[in-house]
Amino acid sequence: MTRLSALALLLALAASAVAGPRAGFAQRLRNRLEIARAQSPDSPNLAAPTVELPSETATEVTSPVAASVGATIGATPGQTRWQGPPLPNAGINSLPSPAPEVSQSGGQFPAVQPGDLGAALPQEFSSAMIIARVGSESILASDVMPQVEAMIKSRLDTMSPAERQQIPPAELEKARVRLIRDVTQDMLQTKILYADAVKGIPKDNLPKIKENIHEDFEKRQLKRLMEKAKVTTRQELEAKLAESGMSIERQRQLFLENNLAYGWMLQHVKNDVEIPISDILGYYQRNIADYEFPAKARWEELMADFDSHLTKAEAYSAVAQMGNEVLRGASFAEVAKARSKGPTAATGGVYDWTSQGSLVSKPLDEAIFSLPVGRMSTILEDARGFHIVRVLERTAAGRKPFLEVQTAIRDKLKEERLSGDRERFMAKVKQRTPVWTIFDQEQSPATEVGAKEGEVRR
Repeated sequence: MTRLSALALLLALAASAVAGPRAGFAQRLRNRLEIARAQSPDSPNLAAPTVELPSETATEVTSPVAASVGATIGATPGQTRWQGPPLPNAGINSLPSPAPEVSQSGGQFPAVQPGDLGAALPQEFSSAMIIARVGSESILASDVMPQVEAMIKSRLDTMSPAERQQIPPAELEKARVRLIRDVTQDMLQTKILYADAVKGIPKDNLPKIKENIHEDFEKRQLKRLMEKAKVTTRQELEAKLAESGMSIERQRQLFLENNLAYGWMLQHVKNDVEIPISDILGYYQRNIADYEFPAKARWEELMADFDSHLTKAEAYSAVAQMGNEVLRGASFAEVAKARSKGPTAATGGVYDWTSQGSLVSKPLDEAIFSLPVGRMSTILEDARGFHIVRVLERTAAGRKPFLEVQTAIRDKLKEERLSGDRERFMAKVKQRTPVWTIFDQEQSPATEVGAKEGEVRR
């Protein structure tokens, strides 16, 4: 592997490993919950938990975790039930929990530009350095770096020592900075929703909700963390987490934040979206080409290529002899293996299902989709040589009927609508939540997400 290719691997990590922040955070919330559902076979009651979060008229709230274990906290008629996926399964390398409170005296934050971050966060850096702030809560360097370093290590571990040495330190640092920025942005989304939930849930209910979520962490999530870390005691898990700058207490807080954030999102974006049949049919008609499929065929070939023969006449004679052997009763596959020069000669000259129009050779394409099944062709010529083909199987072109695809279309349209609703809700939450990161170049530290250019919200 060259220096360039080794570096490309690492930069690909920075560009794609956390591409999620650009792919729609609301959709990733749903994806994480679906993954958690699949990873929780020991929790049958989590298949479709009912969670009650406050609507505009509600005065009580049921914790996502409390609902999953059958506990209900004073639901009122004004509440809306959320039939959503189960609780997230936060792993050891999940996003860290929020940092402890940091003094806000003076209201000033470090003025660090993105280009300076590599210098600001070398191998030895201050774990208390503020990377971002959501309202009154901060994200510290120590919250971000364990995941960033784990991601880089996972990629470096796929390289040999020689390949790792070919990566210029400066380029490695650039990749690290890009990861720090993207991981920070991803953490911000959860923290923004969490902060909004804490503000929106009635204060009398919040302590009980937290208590139930913490209780579920001890009963369920702690067991998952131990299994993932391959340890059997709480002390062993604490030591394992400490290796990556984490702790059980920070995982516990992360579990709380994720549950409140997910529940808050799903409470405000209803899943019972109805898609009219006219919309489904309209989508089908507008995208009819997507549901058409070409004719396909399985076939076999004997070939004499021009490169292996001095003249065309010799090539023609060679393929004619092969064809005559088959006509006299020899096995097509055995003749192909012994004498054919085609790409699949070694496996008997057989080609798997081939779509009409996909072959470079037009003479072959035309023959394969016009010959009767089982009949050998005449000798065909193209730019590479002479060929004899025989069709083994063929299916006609067609179109998937509406009745066959309407359920898939309905699900697609429903998800598109839900995704839009989630993104719009997230945008509203951001509008009312002050956010600052060290990656803001010209914004004031107190600038709020959603402020117009040149406008500072305080």
